Amino acid sequence: MRRSLWLGLLAVCGLLLVLSASARVLAGSGRGAYRRCGAYRGNVWRGRQYEDSYTYLPLVARSPGSPRLAGCAVFPADNVWNVPVDTLPVHTNSDAYVATIGADAHVHADFGSGTWDGGPIGIPYVDVPGTQPTVTVAFDYDDESDLGPYPIPPGAPIEGGPESKGDRHVLVLDRDDCILYELYKAVPQPDGSWEAGSGAIFDLSSHALRPAGWTSADAAGLPILPGLVRYEEVAAGEIRHALRFTAPQTRRAYVWPARHYASHLTGAQYPPMGQRFRLRADFDVSGFFSETQVILRALQTYGMILADNGSSWYISGVPDERWDNDVLHELHQVEGADFEAVDVSSLIVDPDSGRVRDTTFRGDLYPSTALTFTAVATTYLPIVLNGGNLAAEPVPLAEITYWAYQLQDISAPGAVDALVASHYDMLVLEPTRTDWSSDDRYLHTKQMVQRLKNSRASDGVHRKLVLAYLDIGEAEDWRWYWDWSKDWDCTGDPPAGWPGYILACDPDGWSGNYPVAYWDEDWKDVIIYGEHQDSDPDRDYDSAIDEVIKDGFDGIYLDWVEAFEDADVVAAAQAAGLDPAVEMIAFIQEMRDYAAARDPDFTIVQQNAAALIDGHAELFGIIDAIAQEAVWYDGDATDEWDDPDGTDWVNEADLSNNYIGYLDQYLDEGLPVFNCEYALTYAAAAYANSYARGYVPYVTRRSLSRLTTTPPPGWPGGMP
Repeated sequence: MRRSLWLGLLAVCGLLLVLSASARVLAGSGRGAYRRCGAYRGNVWRGRQYEDSYTYLPLVARSPGSPRLAGCAVFPADNVWNVPVDTLPVHTNSDAYVATIGADAHVHADFGSGTWDGGPIGIPYVDVPGTQPTVTVAFDYDDESDLGPYPIPPGAPIEGGPESKGDRHVLVLDRDDCILYELYKAVPQPDGSWEAGSGAIFDLSSHALRPAGWTSADAAGLPILPGLVRYEEVAAGEIRHALRFTAPQTRRAYVWPARHYASHLTGAQYPPMGQRFRLRADFDVSGFFSETQVILRALQTYGMILADNGSSWYISGVPDERWDNDVLHELHQVEGADFEAVDVSSLIVDPDSGRVRDTTFRGDLYPSTALTFTAVATTYLPIVLNGGNLAAEPVPLAEITYWAYQLQDISAPGAVDALVASHYDMLVLEPTRTDWSSDDRYLHTKQMVQRLKNSRASDGVHRKLVLAYLDIGEAEDWRWYWDWSKDWDCTGDPPAGWPGYILACDPDGWSGNYPVAYWDEDWKDVIIYGEHQDSDPDRDYDSAIDEVIKDGFDGIYLDWVEAFEDADVVAAAQAAGLDPAVEMIAFIQEMRDYAAARDPDFTIVQQNAAALIDGHAELFGIIDAIAQEAVWYDGDATDEWDDPDGTDWVNEADLSNNYIGYLDQYLDEGLPVFNCEYALTYAAAAYANSYARGYVPYVTRRSLSRLTTTPPPGWPGGMP
C-alpha cells in the first residue's frame, strides 16, 4: 500500500508539472529560492499567491512521533513543537536577528545538577494523578489566565526554589488526563491556595493555541514543558522536539505559534516572540561528548523557539542530579553565529492552531532521499491559486515590520500590480475614487483594496493592512465635495460662495490645499457624517469615512492634524472662544466613534502633530498609532519621481530632537511609531536612525508616486 501511494503521488506530481509551464527546480538553500506552500485538501490544491499565479510546495519529511512524558504524548506528532525544521528556508531577517541576540555570545545550558543561588538549576515539573485535589489560584493577569482550579500538590517544586525572586514557574502534568498546568510567579499561601502572575492550561492531545494576544506562564504565550531538555531524552539518545530559549531584546511582535509579546521595541532587527532558530547544518558536532551531541542534533533538526526575554542563547531544561555540568558546559563552545532563523510560515494550516500542514505529506510516503533545502536540487510542485482571501486577518498594527506610502500615480499601468506583489505589512494609499482631478477617479478603488487584502504580508501568514490617506485639516480642491470656483490668488478673503470653514491657503505653498475650521459642522459632515454630500448626481458620495469603509479600507491615515498649530486656524479658533488642540482631539474622537460603530476594527493612524499630546494624554486612547514624517531627513516634493529638483537634505538637530522627545512618549504608552523619511540619498542612515529609536521606517521621495527604490533592510522582496 505504501509503495502504491508513493507511485500515485508521483503520477499526480508529474501531471502537475506537465500542465504548468512554471514548474521549476531551484537549487540550494538560498533565501530567494523558496516559495510558501499551500495544502492538499480533498481534491483541491490550494496555494498562496506569491509573485505569480503559483506557489511551490517543498517536499519535507515529518516527525517520527510525539515525545512522551509520564505516559503522555506531548502534543500530537504533527504539532509545530514536534516537527523537524532542518529543511525549511532561512528567514530573510536571520542575520539581523542573530546579530541582535549576539553573534559572538555563547550558548548556555540553563539547567543542570546541584543548586545555584539556593535553588535547583533549571525549570522543574511534577506529574500527578488525575485524582490530585485541586487548589484555587489568584492571578495578577486574570484577564489572560486560565482560572483553573489547578491540581498543585503540596510542596510542588518552584523554579529557583521556595525563596526565589525570579520567574518562579510551577509546572504540573496530570499524567492520567494528559493536561498540563503552568504558573508564572507562583507563590503558595498559608491556606493552601496559590497566587500567581499568570497561568495557562494545555490539553496535550490538542493543537489549540492560546487566544491571540494572551500570555501564558511564558512571555510568548506558549507552554514551557514541551520545550525543556530532559535527562531521559538525552540518555535515550534523541530529543524529538523544539527547545525553549531566551534572548535579551525582542520585538513588540509575535509570530506563529507564539501568541504574546513582551517588549516596546519595534525595530526589524529584534526577533519577535515565537521566532524559530536552528543550529546550522554545517556545524560539526562530532567532537563533542555524546550527551552534548544529542542536544546539538536536536538543535539542527528541530531547532528552538524564542519564548522569553532573558540572557542570550540560554536554553531551558529540567534540573536533574544525573546531569554532568561539565559536559553541559561544552555547549559554551557554540556561538550565536552558528545559528540561523527559520521561516516556518509554510507549515501553517491555521494561525490559531499548532498543527502543521496536511498530513497527506507524510515523511514515510517518500523515499529516504527526500528532497531538502541542502546542497541538492529541490523540486517544488506548482500549486494553482484558487482565489479568495489569503488570510482572515491583517497583520496586527503592533507587529508591522514593513510599510509603504504612495499617494500619486496609483492608476498608472502596473502600479496596483506592484502594490499587490510587494510584501509590505501595511500600505497607506490615496483613496483614488474620491480624487476628481484626473482619471484616478475611474479606478475601481474597491477592487484595488480587495486585491491588496487578498495579498500576503511579509510573514506569509497575515494579509496586508490597507489604510486610506485622509487630509482632515485642509480642504482639497480635487476632491468630490469641491463644487465651487477654484479661482483665488490667496489674497484677501476666500471668494464668495466658498464654504465658511475654509480659512486660508496652505502655508507651505501646496496648491489647492486650504486650512479649515475643522470644528465647523459642515466640515465634519464632509469628513464624518455625510448627511449633505450627495446633491450632485455625478458625485453620489457620503462622507470621506463612509467612502473609505465602503471601499474596504481597514482604516484611515490622518494628515494635517497639525492644523491645530496653524496660525490662521489658531486665530479663527480663538476668535470663536475655542482651544484648537481640544477641538482637534474631539474631531478625531468623533471619527473614532462613527467608524467604530460601522467597523469595530477600524484603525486610525495620526500623521505628524506629535505635540498634540501636550496636556492631552487622552489622545493616546483615541488613536492606534502615530506616523512622523522627516524626523531626520526631508525633501522637495515634485510630481515626478526622478525630477532632479526632488532633492533631500538633513534636518537641523534641534528639530529632530524635538520630534524624538514627543515620539518617545507615544512609545512609552505602547503606541507604534511609523517613520517616513524623505532621504533616498541618505537611506542607510535614515533606516539606522529610525530603528535605533524603535520606529518602523520607510524611506522614499516626497513625490510618493511609486514604491521606494530603497526598501528596508531585510525586506522580503516583491519589488516591481
